Amino acid sequence: MEVDVIIFGGGSVGLWLLDELNRSGWTCLLVERFELGSGQTISSQGIIHGGLKYTLTGQLTGSAQQIREMPGRWLASLTGEQEPNLSKVAWRSSYCHLWRTESLSSQLGMIGARIGLRIAPEKIDHEEIPAFLDPASAQIYKLPETVIAPRSFISVLAERNRTALLKISDEGSLEF
Repeated sequence: MEVDVIIFGGGSVGLWLLDELNRSGWTCLLVERFELGSGQTISSQGIIHGGLKYTLTGQLTGSAQQIREMPGRWLASLTGEQEPNLSKVAWRSSYCHLWRTESLSSQLGMIGARIGLRIAPEKIDHEEIPAFLDPASAQIYKLPETVIAPRSFISVLAERNRTALLKISDEGSLEF
């Protein structure tokens, strides 16, 4: 088999890149030693964030500016409006909860989020607060950031690109 591109690592970035290159006409092979998505992708919470964690210092960092457009791109893929079509990926929620304490860093983080991100935390009413969150310890906010099931995401991209996946075992054997 002759290939144009070899991708090492079958996490979210490797699988997304594989799909992107395959759709662009490249002949690709993704090589993975472990299970697809093992490591950071499966360990993640599945939050498609737009940079909030990069504003926790109260400043709009370069990282936050670069990532703030990603939720829109992901949403377009998750709804099947653009490639890769991820409309079969399971959603956990359309938003996540976060809380602000009275600490200076927590307050600065919320200010940074409101100023620099495309989406801003929305304070929720007491009756909307989920039972597992203690409203007495912090102000609870809702952030419209999609939360997906990481295993579902891996499965969808793997199925779309099944013939371009190669697993290498510890013994050096190859599996497709």
